[in-house]
Amino acid sequence: MIALLLACTPKHVPAPAPAPPPPPPPPVVIPDLSGSGPTVPDLRAGSSLELTSLTWSHVRFTISADTAALSTIDAAHADALQQHLCADPRWKVHRRSGVLTAEKRTRLGSAWRLPPSGYHEDSERMWRIAVRFDDRNPDATWAESELVSLAQAGDPTITVNGTPLLGEQDGQLATAIVVEAPQLAVEIFEAGPEGDRRITAKALGSIPVVLPSVSAERVATSGFDPSWMSAVHVRSGEATAALQPSEAGFSEVTGWLNPGGPGWTWLRLLDAEGLPWQDEVVPAWSTERIGWGDGLFFFQAIVPTPEPVAAVTAQIWHLPDGEQAPVKLLEWPL
Repeated sequence: MIALLLACTPKHVPAPAPAPPPPPPPPVVIPDLSGSGPTVPDLRAGSSLELTSLTWSHVRFTISADTAALSTIDAAHADALQQHLCADPRWKVHRRSGVLTAEKRTRLGSAWRLPPSGYHEDSERMWRIAVRFDDRNPDATWAESELVSLAQAGDPTITVNGTPLLGEQDGQLATAIVVEAPQLAVEIFEAGPEGDRRITAKALGSIPVVLPSVSAERVATSGFDPSWMSAVHVRSGEATAALQPSEAGFSEVTGWLNPGGPGWTWLRLLDAEGLPWQDEVVPAWSTERIGWGDGLFFFQAIVPTPEPVAAVTAQIWHLPDGEQAPVKLLEWPL
């Protein structure tokens, strides 16, 4: 009997070998913060603006505008204004051709949108509104093009060189205006019906009023000036983000985030193996300075996603000012 019991004793099974540790995650590519990204339309003939049938017989006229208050913005106020615009979803603060710029978005349902080029376009007109916080390079298109009309803040009138468009755009006029102030400049481009400068007029009537009125004290308290923003512009709750197809070959990321402080925020895409996908362009095209302070702040970009799309994971990363290591704010499956 004893021999039989011994024969039935279970044999020792060795424990399985421990699984090898997972490979380290791929390094995070910090975008080129000097401003590499989508190319912008050229303001000269034969450009991607399709001003290929220009006649260079300019139509010269003047616009009256009270821009003097832009000169009252000092360096400290300009810093507070930048933080406020980072928090305002109606503006996107990023680098355009290496220059720190806030570009105007358009409302799209419950969100806002800025095309990669910065130029909005519909069946009637093309336009761009921007606030520039750095000097332009002397050879930049906006600095050298004959189309650009330059004025100083406080000039009672602005002399505008309008360029009539021909061909399919016959009857339209292109204008580009820059109003320079000590700490910033306002840039306005509009191509549309010849006798209609509604985008230009609205911008010249509102921006020189709103920007100087943003309170640096209220920005220091809340992260933005609540007097110029409403409940739809700042959210509460959990951070969220989504990536949806846009036009062919592109996708749009939108989100409501709080990075916790000033810095640069961008999108990153990973494939099924956890490797970066389109890492040479997606971060650079999506980099933005979003708001921080009380609440969640809007983030948006349109990035190249050529077919076939191999990305299965999306991440939002943030590089705090003065730091070398970025932090991951959000990750979600696609």
